[in-house]
Amino acid sequence: MSFWDLGDGTSAASGEKEFSAGGGDFEPLPKGTSVLCLVDSAEWKPGYQVSEEFVNLKVSVLKPDGYAGRVLFFKLWVDELDPGVKEKGKAETKRDKHKRMIMAIDANSKGRLAKLQARPTDEQLALALVGSQFVATLGLWESERDGQKSSGNWLMAARPKTAEVSEVPKKVAAQRKAAPVFDDDIDDDVPF
Repeated sequence: MSFWDLGDGTSAASGEKEFSAGGGDFEPLPKGTSVLCLVDSAEWKPGYQVSEEFVNLKVSVLKPDGYAGRVLFFKLWVDELDPGVKEKGKAETKRDKHKRMIMAIDANSKGRLAKLQARPTDEQLALALVGSQFVATLGLWESERDGQKSSGNWLMAARPKTAEVSEVPKKVAAQRKAAPVFDDDIDDDVPF
């Protein structure tokens, strides 16, 4: 058996010069959607062009079926202040919310982080959170950086894995605007 053998019995060493794994850009999930997540990784990461670090959670969506398999990333500024928040008081409030959020995720796991008195290491984050499940309610962010528009999801709420999951229609507001308008004029040709 070769290292390059694939699960279907073929070999990756076939000499093909092109391969596409598929995938691509996904639209963010709609604001207010609640999904069952499995924590794939938890580690410290530096912010964009700054030295301040946040906890980066990588999660896979398990339910609802329409979103199963999607991967989401959540930034939790639990130690340092988010350099993107200019007002110190708001940055401190954000940090406190993120500490409560990670503790809710930890409580839905084994509660290992809550027992620590110091900043957790990457290893401690992984041991405490990887493999745990929770229901995430998602928010939607949009930004523009260097002329490029981007959007994604942020973690609005964390609940036990037994909480209800839900899909929110993507264009609820747009559908309401596009709904037909009926004229209340009764002056028509219908004879009754």
